[in-house]
Amino acid sequence: MKAKAIITLVCILFAAFNLKAQDQYLWPIEGKIAGEGIVYKPLSYIGQELNSSNLIIATPLNTNILAPVDGTIVVFHYFMKSKLNFSTEYGKTPTNFQQDSLYFAELGTEDVQFLNICVGIETSDRTTVYICGLRPSKLFKTGQKVQRGDVIGTTGYYYKKIDQPCISVSITKNRIPDDPMTPFGLNSTFQKPNTERKTVFSREEAIEDYRVLVDAIKEGFPGLYDYVSEREFNLHAKTIMDSFSETVDIFALESTVKSTLGLIRDSHTALMNPTNKPEYTATICFGLQGDSMFVTRTTHADISYLGKRIVSVDGILCDSMKALLRNYMNGSDGFVESFPNLYFLTSLDTRYCRNIQLFKTKGDVVLRFADGEEKLFKGVRIDQGSVCVPFKPSWRTWFLTNRMEHVSFRKVSDTTAYLGLSSFDLNQAELDEIRDHFTQMVNDSVSCLIIDLRNNSGGTEEVMKKIYSYIAQAPFRQEICQRVNKRGNFVFFRYSTNHGIEYCQKCAIDQHCEDEILFPDFEPSSDGSGFVLDLSDKWCQPDSTVNYKGRVYLLVNEHSQSASSIFAGWVKKQWRGAIVGRETGSTYHQMKAHKFENLMLPNSKCIIHFPLVQTVMDTVVNVRFPYGRGVLPDFELKLTIEELKCKSDSMLNYTLQLIDKGEYIELPSKIQTHDTSNLSIEQQLRQREPNRYWTVAIALALVIMTIVIVKTNVKNHEN
Repeated sequence: MKAKAIITLVCILFAAFNLKAQDQYLWPIEGKIAGEGIVYKPLSYIGQELNSSNLIIATPLNTNILAPVDGTIVVFHYFMKSKLNFSTEYGKTPTNFQQDSLYFAELGTEDVQFLNICVGIETSDRTTVYICGLRPSKLFKTGQKVQRGDVIGTTGYYYKKIDQPCISVSITKNRIPDDPMTPFGLNSTFQKPNTERKTVFSREEAIEDYRVLVDAIKEGFPGLYDYVSEREFNLHAKTIMDSFSETVDIFALESTVKSTLGLIRDSHTALMNPTNKPEYTATICFGLQGDSMFVTRTTHADISYLGKRIVSVDGILCDSMKALLRNYMNGSDGFVESFPNLYFLTSLDTRYCRNIQLFKTKGDVVLRFADGEEKLFKGVRIDQGSVCVPFKPSWRTWFLTNRMEHVSFRKVSDTTAYLGLSSFDLNQAELDEIRDHFTQMVNDSVSCLIIDLRNNSGGTEEVMKKIYSYIAQAPFRQEICQRVNKRGNFVFFRYSTNHGIEYCQKCAIDQHCEDEILFPDFEPSSDGSGFVLDLSDKWCQPDSTVNYKGRVYLLVNEHSQSASSIFAGWVKKQWRGAIVGRETGSTYHQMKAHKFENLMLPNSKCIIHFPLVQTVMDTVVNVRFPYGRGVLPDFELKLTIEELKCKSDSMLNYTLQLIDKGEYIELPSKIQTHDTSNLSIEQQLRQREPNRYWTVAIALALVIMTIVIVKTNVKNHEN
């Protein structure tokens, strides 16, 4: 018996050892042991630059590099570093390094020796391992599977400040930098940012955090005054800081951050780490459409109130509620109307409880109806799986439209096809599938194509350009120029969690510090407002081998944002198809979606994610393209409660009716335009919004009045 027990124990230990060996990543240098060749670890310095999260390994040129894990290729492209934490990515598919380097040299790319490939491998647990500094030895497609030990490339040069051949290994989990050493069985130097957070702050701490936010936005956020004037912004900031009491809790501080981000109207800017707090909701849902506030959904017990018109919520009238919550409708750009209209209709109740009540009354709301009835509806806690409130009617079908698959294709009839794209973050295998679909449609002489971009929140520029090239009938370009406030030396980088360079006094004083130049190709703008990179000669061409020439009907809605809005803009500007549905959630003329910084406020540890680069797509303003708006539909289908609860797809059905009737758009012989290309974005704004100061002053007065009403009602309710 003892011998059998010993054998069993040995087997268990052997199995555990093998399991641990499989969990441990394979060292990526062929023929080397883990830890061999390391030249820079996380938290080491390369010159004056902090290497925050990369493991850099030197090895002779052209050494085979191996996949450390089983996974899927999600990144395979050329890039070059101008700084340790600033890279330029290139869309050209890597093939042969010698030929590719000649191509880039002809384009004027300097230091072609440091051109290298980055390969990203995503594992089943959403961890992504990035290996950079490679030269191609095998061609990959994103979406392709690789196994641990497969050769993924050979050693090249990673960064111009490291003169020996080397690779870099970095790891992210859910897109957040993670430890690149422990998975290889090494003692790690990696440290995650300190994110321990207080929940209560003094007035001085709250003001310090808020000033850091305001100063960083003013310094780095491009086009800050595109949709809000400088006077309005400063008035808002002063009102916020004056409102802080002697102590400020984290929820109130986060609420001021969200309202300020809502004021600048940018969908790519957000609070990334809101504090976990008890979540409550009212047991009755109410929404706002036009000038009416009414019950939109209820529990079974309150079904008699469904559709009933509401005069006030906790004493707050309809107009006051709209002004109070406008800056909390984060997620859309500029003067886009469709996105906030959706959330006023579908989630007014939750945003009110979360941002105005701050759950102090635990979701309880007092509704006064148009017929004079006043009733208290008790709230319930909904976080941590505590309860699921069965609201009726269900809107599940509507919210899941075009979200279940990245690519969905079907023939509706012999003459009509449907292509649904829920994202432009597509891998090469999915792109090949789309190309095959277009080839099939051309061969089958399909006369009408429905492209569905509803609920498509964007994705990769190169993917978007490639798909549009299949329907383009003329050259097109994504952007006229890019703009930044400064070329470098950002003072707020002392609070950045992802920039990776410690703030130094020298860089704050010397505006020509070479190490701090992030945007070397940008030139001073003519109006002195910042720096501009001219991209007006960067044209894309229609695909010459696969090109669909039939009618295109493009479906868009409030959640068609970022890249999908740009795609819709091309279709409309080039009169390439009919836009069906509702205004896109992102603006047509410009967008801010490049070079993001994560600003961590010093006391609350709130992390605010915002871009440093503004992309200008067009400057022509006219009736078809009003400034600050999204891409407007040619055939509009206004959002209604009936559409939300309908089990069928009303917008798709409407489009099929248009096709049956032969309704389409045609290029008019004469197009009226108002070209404002010689004006700055801010000057264009001034031409359109002369009375906004009064609007904001009235809105602020309503906010203050409403807060007083809410506090009074809460006090009365408690008594």
